[in-house]
Amino acid sequence: MTWARARPTSLLEATYASPAEWYLVYSDFQAPHWFARFLKPGFQHVTAIRRDGRLWIEVNLNVSYADVNVVRSDTCLDELHPSCVIQRVLAYRPMTRFRYPWIVGAVTCVEFCKALLGIPDFALWTPYQLYRYIEARKGVLTWDQRQNLRSLPPKRSSCNSARPRS
Repeated sequence: MTWARARPTSLLEATYASPAEWYLVYSDFQAPHWFARFLKPGFQHVTAIRRDGRLWIEVNLNVSYADVNVVRSDTCLDELHPSCVIQRVLAYRPMTRFRYPWIVGAVTCVEFCKALLGIPDFALWTPYQLYRYIEARKGVLTWDQRQNLRSLPPKRSSCNSARPRS
């Protein structure tokens, strides 16, 4: 798997996490939208792409529909999406908690990518904010072990219940 080559993971990080390698492609809108004036040029839309063998799996959420494309190609991602900003993300998604229980507002391309990557930050709304969030973490998203280990149920030992009290 290619995610293992990025950086060595500790056993604790991989215990309650599902690792995934994604590529985020940032681009401009294909069609003009009224809210494009509030977004940075080149960072108006984000698409998540994943490599599986010889297949590129592209997950794209637009304002009006969601689309999943499977492209069988040996070409690199730069040739499939020229003149776009491409960001490699290695995400260790926690399997022990909810990202957050409700979504306030529209389900945008950023919300969809945050759900794919397991990012629980509510304040990320634009593709450029998502880009800066991932760049600040150098493309590797891990979860806080201390917070999630506190939320796990305590292990009950069968030895303690069988021992007589003195």
